[in-house]
Amino acid sequence: MAFFCHVLAQAVLEFHPNAKLTIGPAIENGFYYDLDLGEETISEKDFPAIEKKFLELAREKAVFSMREISKADAISYYKGRNNQYKVELIEGLDDGDITFCDHSNFTDLCRGGHIPNTGIIKAIKIMNVAGAYWRGDEKNNQLTRLYGISFPKQKQLKEYLELLEEAKKRDHRKLGKELELFTFSQRVGQGLPLWLPKGAALRSRLEDFLKVAQKKQGTKW
Repeated sequence: MAFFCHVLAQAVLEFHPNAKLTIGPAIENGFYYDLDLGEETISEKDFPAIEKKFLELAREKAVFSMREISKADAISYYKGRNNQYKVELIEGLDDGDITFCDHSNFTDLCRGGHIPNTGIIKAIKIMNVAGAYWRGDEKNNQLTRLYGISFPKQKQLKEYLELLEEAKKRDHRKLGKELELFTFSQRVGQGLPLWLPKGAALRSRLEDFLKVAQKKQGTKW
């Protein structure tokens, strides 16, 4: 998934050339990239343009090429780009274990694991944008995190997005609100449901049913 992150970062730099790249790992459902945009921002309205640029870059069929680089040269490279994040990462690595990945006009610190070229990427969707602190520490700078998902075919991406929409319709938080069963409040915690009259009555009936069923099985309540 690292190659998706590289192309996403490359696409973002087309619109925000002064952005500082940090990390871009694969996750269970897709990938994300954290960027320091300075005073600039990215919102959902920017997603279509970034996705379009991403696919334009992918169609170039640029080859991913790994190369070893010395620690000193790697640090010098990113100091020259005023990127303290990459410098900090490299300072924690051992000399001889540092590699860069190049494709097209883009270079990034990377451990490797890539497809042959960008042309294999056929579909991309930016799922969300969020804030994230550098290295998860609230004392550090806040970054912009872009979440994305990609598939070998546009049809597969379409099917995935349709499944997500169906799942949203069945989300218990959505149904609970629509059926007036329960609600949530930040004052008491995001994960704690507050039972509404209809929900409290339904819960009571379920508990009564369970008590009867357990008594029949000889289980104490």
